[in-house]
Amino acid sequence: MVTNHDRSQDAVLIEIRLGGEEHLSIRATYVVPMIDEQRYGGGLQVPPMTGEYPDIDERWAGRQELVGYHVEPGEDANILVVLDTDDPCGGKSDWYELDYRVGGQRYRTVALLGAVVEDETDPNCESYFE
Repeated sequence: MVTNHDRSQDAVLIEIRLGGEEHLSIRATYVVPMIDEQRYGGGLQVPPMTGEYPDIDERWAGRQELVGYHVEPGEDANILVVLDTDDPCGGKSDWYELDYRVGGQRYRTVALLGAVVEDETDPNCESYFE
């Protein structure tokens, strides 16, 4: 989640990238609506299985592309990053970088949040958690 702390200008989201990645890439990035102050959450199937969780279905239906999204002053943006892996055993990243613009100035923020996608059922795959 990203919050625009500027008091008068929108923050325009430009791009999100992975850092320290191994076998991961970004397939898509979205801003997903907050409903009752709840985030979309991680580790979910994208798109969600329709009807399983109605609130997630509603959020998914309201998603917008991240690139060019305007975060109004004081507003939160619930960011969803959809990942792909080029290895059947999975992949990992160590951080995210988000570029955005406020007024005429471009900024970059780094979130030290790692991501892991792995096949826990295949005994031939090593865990990225070890």
